[in-house]
Amino acid sequence: MRRFPLWLSQALKQRCGNYQFVFLADDQIKKKTKLELYRELSNVEFYESSFLPSVSSFRMQIAKIDPQVIVIFAHRMPDMALLIAAKQLGVPTFYYQHGLYIPFMRRTVGLFFSKTLKALRYALYAISIGVNSRIGGLHGFIAFIRVFILGHNIRGVGLPVEKLTADTCLVYGDYWIDYHIEHYGYEKNSTRIVGTPDLDGIDLDSSKALGGPRLANSFCYVAQTLVEDGRLERVIMENFLQNLADQINSCDGELLIKLHPRSDKSLYHSLNCNYKLCEKFPGAEIFIGHYSTILLRGIAYSEKFLLVNFEGHVIPEYIRMLANDIVESDDRVSLNEAINNLREKPKDSAELADKRKKIKKYFDVSDQSSFDRAAAELFELVC
Repeated sequence: MRRFPLWLSQALKQRCGNYQFVFLADDQIKKKTKLELYRELSNVEFYESSFLPSVSSFRMQIAKIDPQVIVIFAHRMPDMALLIAAKQLGVPTFYYQHGLYIPFMRRTVGLFFSKTLKALRYALYAISIGVNSRIGGLHGFIAFIRVFILGHNIRGVGLPVEKLTADTCLVYGDYWIDYHIEHYGYEKNSTRIVGTPDLDGIDLDSSKALGGPRLANSFCYVAQTLVEDGRLERVIMENFLQNLADQINSCDGELLIKLHPRSDKSLYHSLNCNYKLCEKFPGAEIFIGHYSTILLRGIAYSEKFLLVNFEGHVIPEYIRMLANDIVESDDRVSLNEAINNLREKPKDSAELADKRKKIKKYFDVSDQSSFDRAAAELFELVC
């Protein structure tokens, strides 16, 4: 809530200051979050979803809130249940692209045992969505097992996608229009390009690095919530992180860990190297990550990228094209060799410019921030 929803709300407030913002979450909203949103937006209300999750409970909450428009940031089951409820009440809906979910949303079976209550809530959502989609509760449950556990395309599991998509779809660029048509079932005329916040302020036509010279032997690891979301066993991540820390330590380097807002910081407490946990995106000489879109922001500082592959996870082409090398997460020797090669590799402004050029194929960037562009699309409907 303190990232995309807040930043979009701030952009809307600048355009039309008399908005009231209502935040609805499927989890408990922390006091710290409420205080920050009150401070930034003033006119704010908060709601949490019902203890028994269902389309009907969302419908009652929407009727009570009586919003002019509803904005979602993902297509998880609570979002889909909310969309169905909004459509039943005739409330316009917007979806603002935020990260990736399909086909990168598969979960490990162990998630159902480690987070039993959440798994039960999602099962109830699936049944309710199935009932309200008129395919039946059992069919709805099976369909979402195929999507979230087995990684099937949502368009091929019997779900009525037209009921599970927003009226307007705000995306990062031309490539993402086709992506959302293929994976979610959107129509082209319902999509709008607003760019990605991960590249705001970066001139992709330039060959110069931002922020001056980078410290030698500085490494930025861009964390993802693979463990936190149940998509990767914790021991696999811990083994990789320890191998990474050993190599950073051996070259007397500094590891800057760009945290995700939901990062489990305990994953990093035992690392035996000089490391720092960073909330803001740091500059570094070398960037290391998996397939997070925010990894793209490293292009502001360096052309040196090392990607680490976990078995069963797909690195999309728009991230893969940045890589100087790709290593397997459990291959300690290859990891060490790749890091040493990047340390010795001279800086190359031509390579930096070439990678930025490739990024433009996938992501639209303008002088206007992506949140201002998204707010303009909403503004047309609300004001």
